[in-house]
Amino acid sequence: MISNLFGDGQKPQASEKKEKIWRVSEVLALARQQLEGRFARVAIVGEVSQFKAWRSGHWYFGLKDTKSTLNAVMFRGANQKVPFDVTDGLEVVAHGRLTIHPERSQVQIMVEKLEPLGAGALALAFEQLKKKLGAEGLFSPEHKKELPTFPQTVGLVTSPQGAALRDMLRVLQERWPGLRIILAPTRVQGKGAAVEIANAITHCDTHGDCDIMIVSRGGGSIEDLWAFNEEPVARAVFEASTPVVSAVGHATDTTIIDFVADQAVATPTHAASLLPEKQHWQSQVDQAQKVLTSSLRRQIADAHKQLIMLHKSMPKPKLLLLQQQQILDEAERRAYEKLKARISQYQQRLYQLESRLKAKHPLLVLKTHRFNLAKMKERLEARHPQTTIAQQHAWLSQQQSQLHHVITRQLHQAQTLFATQTAALDMLSPLAVLHRGYTLVQKEGSLAASSTSLQAGDDINIRFSDGVAQATVSKTTPIKEKK
Repeated sequence: MISNLFGDGQKPQASEKKEKIWRVSEVLALARQQLEGRFARVAIVGEVSQFKAWRSGHWYFGLKDTKSTLNAVMFRGANQKVPFDVTDGLEVVAHGRLTIHPERSQVQIMVEKLEPLGAGALALAFEQLKKKLGAEGLFSPEHKKELPTFPQTVGLVTSPQGAALRDMLRVLQERWPGLRIILAPTRVQGKGAAVEIANAITHCDTHGDCDIMIVSRGGGSIEDLWAFNEEPVARAVFEASTPVVSAVGHATDTTIIDFVADQAVATPTHAASLLPEKQHWQSQVDQAQKVLTSSLRRQIADAHKQLIMLHKSMPKPKLLLLQQQQILDEAERRAYEKLKARISQYQQRLYQLESRLKAKHPLLVLKTHRFNLAKMKERLEARHPQTTIAQQHAWLSQQQSQLHHVITRQLHQAQTLFATQTAALDMLSPLAVLHRGYTLVQKEGSLAASSTSLQAGDDINIRFSDGVAQATVSKTTPIKEKK
């Protein structure tokens, strides 16, 4: 205290208020609380930069303008609803909430909805896929197949509950009674419908034995028809060997499948009208189906509104969990990068040591010498005189065996021929007749074949089987033949 020597002492000054000292985490927590409270719902426009889809399914990217960049994260549950491809340079509007990254202490936006700037999200996705498939040639006229004039079997790829199926069945039966119809049932809208439609097309093409396929559904909004704008359906139509007719929506609706199909028509009924016409009949099922569909849509819309109201009224317990998932992603990424670098370093060192060891290993040299020695041994053994003699001896034995076999066979054939000819001679010999009691009469060494060749007084020899008798002819009497 300083006193005035010439007057009353000065009143003591009031002590300054003590300033509070904060921890870093406390300041950031308070700042995050204020930021999240102030910007709980915010829409930010910017250009996507450094886009990266992590293995967990979350998206990390930046939103930038000419002056600044804001970090953004979109978790898997939200980004699965984005219908278009997100790439660097794409201008978007990000809807979400601002927060502070728990570790890096950076302001970021947690994106809950993402849509392109200008054109709608579905319109952008449509143009992206159309450009991609067009560049691959899926729309080229040379790939279009001609529709059969008189199809016998028609495959229908559509919803079994949709009005489009009933319309086509009615028209098909009117125009061509008795037509064989194969139904490949599938959902035609909603999540996962595109994969079901593609599988139905492939199955019908492979196992349906169809002359033509009609892929159809009734009209609706672009969201209702979106399954027919997805890549699996387009590729299934392109790869099908059966001609495909696209009959999706109304006359004003255009989908990707219309460009890939062999022919596109305005409505499912028009597709059925491509068949030859025989009769026409009217059905009231269509109007009832439309009334039922309209009623169901109203009920679904009312239920959807109630669901949205309930969802808005519920607290957001997922926020903390999503932040922890983000921290986990960062830690996993750092650990993965370090482990990958360490493994690469050890592998390179191991390869170097292994190469040096193989080059200097004595077993390699010994193995090479043994291999060369074995080759030389084989060549020497192949040229050894004993080997040559053994080979010639084996050849000689084989020739001897073959010669013996030939001689034996020829001898047997000769014996068989001799026995056959001897038996034939015995059968033709006149001596064989004598054994049966007959005799031969010879005159002067010649055979007397008839009584006219003999005269009375001729000397003859009568030969039996066991001897010869001499006689003199006293008389010959010819035998007259009976008439």
